Amino acid sequence: MTDAEIDALAREILTSTVHDVLEWNPDIPHHVLRLPDGELRPVFATVSYVFEFMPLAMIKAIIAECEKILDEFVLSLEEQKNLSKHNKRVLKSTYKQGRARTIKRMAENTSLHLIGFFDSRLHDLLDDAFEDSKVVAGTYLRVTFAKLLDPYAPEPVKIDARKGIDHAAKRVADKKRKFLRDSIEFLPFLTTHRGRGAPRKSPLAREQARQDFTAQIEATYRKLRAATGESPSKRKVAKELGIGGVNPRTGTDSILSTFNIKLRRLGIDYKAIAAKLDSEGEQ
Repeated sequence: MTDAEIDALAREILTSTVHDVLEWNPDIPHHVLRLPDGELRPVFATVSYVFEFMPLAMIKAIIAECEKILDEFVLSLEEQKNLSKHNKRVLKSTYKQGRARTIKRMAENTSLHLIGFFDSRLHDLLDDAFEDSKVVAGTYLRVTFAKLLDPYAPEPVKIDARKGIDHAAKRVADKKRKFLRDSIEFLPFLTTHRGRGAPRKSPLAREQARQDFTAQIEATYRKLRAATGESPSKRKVAKELGIGGVNPRTGTDSILSTFNIKLRRLGIDYKAIAAKLDSEGEQ
C-alpha cells in the first residue's frame, strides 16, 4: 500500500473505531477532539491525569505491520513441503483477491483493541508506577539502615534487591498475560491457557519436525561413515547429534534411550534410514 492509501485507511479506521468504542461505552473515552482535517483524538481523564491520545500515527504503523504479518504468513504456507501445488495456487489466488480486505479487518480489530482498552492500560500504568514506588521506597529504607550499620559491621553490608525486582517483574508479567488472554480468548480455534508439559504441536509442525530430524540423522550417518569407512552404530549417531548423555554421578547412559524416545515420538523408522543409507554406500 502507498503512504496515501495507508493514511486514508487509517483515518477511516480511526473514525469507525472511535464511534464503536463510544457505542460500547459512552463514558470511555471521556471526550473526543476533532481536528480541522477530521482527525479524532480521544481524551481520557481521571482525578490523576488528563491524557489526549493521538492514535492516527499508531494506526498507520499497525496497517503497515498487518501487511507484513499477512505477507510473511502466506509465504510460510507456500513454503510448506507437504502442501500440494493445487493448494498453493488456490492459496495464492485467494491471497491476492482478499489481501486488502484482510489487512483492513486485521487493522480494524487491532485498533478497536488499542483504543477500547486504552483507559484500562492507563490505570494499569499508574498502578504499576505506584507499586514500583513501594519497591523503591523499601529499597531506600534498607540502604539507609545499611549505611548506618556499615561502620560497625565486620564485612561490607550489601542489600539484596533481586527479590523485590523479580516480584515486580512477575506482577507485571502476570497482569499482561491475563489482559491478553481476556482480550482474545473468545475467538474461535484458539488456545490461550497452557497446560502441563510442552505445548502440543500441530500435525503440520510435527511433520516438519519429523522431516528436519530425519535430515539431521541422514547427514550425521553419512558424516560418520565417511570418517570411518564403516556404518556407524545407532549410539554413535545419537551421541554425534548431542542427544542424551552419561550421568557423571551414577554413570547411567541415557543416549540410546533418549534417542529411541525421540524417534518414537516423531514416528521415525531408524532401521529403514540406516538400511537406505547403507545401500547408497554399496552402490
